[in-house]
Amino acid sequence: MTGNTAGVIAAAWRHTNGFGWKGQPTPWAAFIAMSATSCLSEHGYHNDGSRLVEADCPTGPDGDYYSGSYDEDAFNELLCGEQPRSAFRRWWDWNRDYQIQFTLTWDQGRTVVDGLAVPPPYPDHVDGQRANIDLPVTVASALHPGPEEPYTVRADTVTEAWHVTFETVAPGGWKVCRIDIPDPIRLAFRKN
Repeated sequence: MTGNTAGVIAAAWRHTNGFGWKGQPTPWAAFIAMSATSCLSEHGYHNDGSRLVEADCPTGPDGDYYSGSYDEDAFNELLCGEQPRSAFRRWWDWNRDYQIQFTLTWDQGRTVVDGLAVPPPYPDHVDGQRANIDLPVTVASALHPGPEEPYTVRADTVTEAWHVTFETVAPGGWKVCRIDIPDPIRLAFRKN
């Protein structure tokens, strides 16, 4: 009985990414998961332990598309602390306040792990303590599906630069610890 229980716990540990305590195998995997669970990405799938899962984002005809919703539990598992959430919060707030669905794209730029540049192709696993990735972030779309658009949005630019810092955690793997945006996109909303 004990061996069977240990096997079940070991399988659950691998299947759930250490019940959410363990990080991702690479910094870029951590960010891909974060972008998917933010519900602001064009893709909604990410790795969670040994599984490919779909983020719990609003879908279908009954989806609450203007609630600023995101896959909060999965998103939280990717964080070292609260600071990175602020990079996404403004988009969630604008979604809720102005009833506009935003879709963002992230392009992986300069990647450094423990002071050494990591060029593409990126490996499936990387050891280290600290990593930084510079990501150009672009607004791919800002729309209100349906017959009436309550607000019109204008932007000074549609791209901003994110400097994302990752660290490894005690159970193993990488988590997102900080996102700095030196020159954020500024949006103006006009009621229609």
